[in-house]
Amino acid sequence: MGLVGHSRGGDAVSNVPQLLAETPIAGLQVVSVFAVAPTDFHDVVVRDTNLAVLLPSCDGDVSNLMGHRHYDRSVGSFDGVEQAQVLYVGANHNFFNSLWAAQGDESDPQRPEYLTPPEQRRIGEAYLSAFT
Repeated sequence: MGLVGHSRGGDAVSNVPQLLAETPIAGLQVVSVFAVAPTDFHDVVVRDTNLAVLLPSCDGDVSNLMGHRHYDRSVGSFDGVEQAQVLYVGANHNFFNSLWAAQGDESDPQRPEYLTPPEQRRIGEAYLSAFT
């Protein structure tokens, strides 16, 4: 199974492989984690599981991009898994979600480098599809 999570959900799904290693559930195995704009409150290391972290460069909510530490702590120490991190230039925290983005479905005219919600979701979907 693959898990995808956004923001605190990205932090949560990154913790699942370790939790299952400590308390296995018969027939349940996580083979990939895709964390979108994750927070980092649990110092997670994703072991023996494919990992991708997608960071929006214009993240106004997790402004220090703390989610990069998921990748930094996990990268290179495990054989046989894919690990990737992408800094998505022009993306913000909330436009990955179609419900939050509905409040303002246009880019900021004062910041033309920002992507529109549909643009951001299309590219986010492409990264997710390629990874999974």
